[in-house]
Amino acid sequence: MATFKFRTLPPLYVLRQHFALDDEHILVNVSSRKRARKGMKAGSFDKINGRWNVTFKGVKYMRYRIVWALHNGRLPGRLTIDHINGDRADDRPENLRRATFGEQRINSQRTRRPGMKGVYPVERANGVVKYRVAICHGNLFRHIGTFKTLDRARAAYLTAAEEMEFADFLPADILATYSAAREAVSR
Repeated sequence: MATFKFRTLPPLYVLRQHFALDDEHILVNVSSRKRARKGMKAGSFDKINGRWNVTFKGVKYMRYRIVWALHNGRLPGRLTIDHINGDRADDRPENLRRATFGEQRINSQRTRRPGMKGVYPVERANGVVKYRVAICHGNLFRHIGTFKTLDRARAAYLTAAEEMEFADFLPADILATYSAAREAVSR
């Protein structure tokens, strides 16, 4: 199992001495440091990974971790911080939540099969296509079943995700599509 390391954030009282959230929930500098003037937006945008970075005392931190810590009044600890809408540059506190790596992976926007999360088309020898539904959540793999229609498969996936309590981590487009499929099946 892979382990990921983060640069440990400075203590919360140190962060509060140097940074604050303004009315628009954007991280700003409280004190002047070299090029970073008091009241200016903190950090710089890294075009390569699409995230905001903040350099503090010679160490580079991800800005969203500082925003989450200041907004919630505690450090994130060993858990990751997930961007709910999938936009890695959107560091508003209402878009951030603590998550495990598995929960964050579920919210990932990258997929080779858009609109088919957890649903896999399987072609039988006679040419009939059925849809296999499976959920992988952390170390837990669960085969839900095989269904004749795509709508039934999507509805089954959504029901299983709700039972396993990670439907909140599904991307909004998948949640809307699968909810519509469940309504279509129930009619």
